Amino acid sequence: MPVIRRSLVPTSQSDCSKRGYNVREAANYMGVSVWQIRQWVHSGELRPAVIGNKHILDKAALDALLDELFKAA
Repeated sequence: MPVIRRSLVPTSQSDCSKRGYNVREAANYMGVSVWQIRQWVHSGELRPAVIGNKHILDKAALDALLDELFKAA
């Protein structure tokens, strides 16, 4: 039986006009792990909107946290 090899198609880059991100998208946007985003949510540094069982993070809040982290460095 032949082996079928499939090439992985890269997912599209995150849309810059998008306002809300789920945890995985926020991690990709900020260049950190999903666990780091969850730690920031748990500590209160990020305050997501909870819709059902999903956490939606505002792009402005992510940018503000990045600015704060860059100032501290």
